[in-house]
Amino acid sequence: MYDQLRSFVDSFDFEALMVFFTTITVNDLIVNPYVLVPVIIIIGLISYNKTAYIGQQLLLYVPAVAYLFITVIILKNDNITATGPFLMAMVAFFLVAGWFIWTKLLGD
Repeated sequence: MYDQLRSFVDSFDFEALMVFFTTITVNDLIVNPYVLVPVIIIIGLISYNKTAYIGQQLLLYVPAVAYLFITVIILKNDNITATGPFLMAMVAFFLVAGWFIWTKLLGD
């Protein structure tokens, strides 16, 4: 498992991301265990009153952290001056800056 993760981190770039999104179907994405299991766990957490807050927080943070993780890997392996990686980096920057402004400056 560690070797698979290491090869993914070392070789994944923006073209591999585009190939992934052009070749995968919606049904393949939905039944993928890496997508299906977290969705079922989050729905289960949201359905109970005692764990609804945790489920809502996971619903917000899991996609954001996954996007940041993929963006960091793509920026590590690709040229940032290309259009795709540059736009991903800009969105990631505004995601982090917006989260910081919302939680630290506007919160409480």
